[in-house]
Amino acid sequence: MNLLTKLFLLSLFFRILYATPVVVSGGPENDYESWIARLDEERLMIVFDRNPDWVSGDIYVSFATDNGNTWSSPSPVIVKGGNQATLSFVQLLGDTIRLWFATNESDTYGIYSAYSMDGLSWTEEGRINLGWASSDMYYDPNVILESDSSLTMSYHGPDGGYIAHCPKNGSWDTLLSLCTN
Repeated sequence: MNLLTKLFLLSLFFRILYATPVVVSGGPENDYESWIARLDEERLMIVFDRNPDWVSGDIYVSFATDNGNTWSSPSPVIVKGGNQATLSFVQLLGDTIRLWFATNESDTYGIYSAYSMDGLSWTEEGRINLGWASSDMYYDPNVILESDSSLTMSYHGPDGGYIAHCPKNGSWDTLLSLCTN
């Protein structure tokens, strides 16, 4: 690595380290557990949980069109009874944004899904079938889009971490694959 490259990387490091933070949301609403992505049309989208009392969280979205310098006012995505928390989202080919989140609206945490074409108008699909009984608790979805347009999810279940796979335009597997050493 030449001296010019080293100096550039060092200056980039210091700009990141000492950058002025930009507030996307916050205040007394207790906003946390956010995910951010740059959508295909170059907007930044952040989805976060707003949970003022730690038992009644809802999910909100905000956008930036200027590389994150300013953000739109948060708009609700999922607002209903129970505690919506621990979320993940991806943008599929064709502009569909898919969201997965945990909720205890039916007494026990399970993973639910919703989708949107623009990030503002959302359609809930309900609890996804991963093979668990409705009384089993599973939450903390983390979903990635694979190169073949399939999806892979890691999540927390009754005995630890699990993995599920969903082929393109298919359904999630119900194998209850426990991550082991």
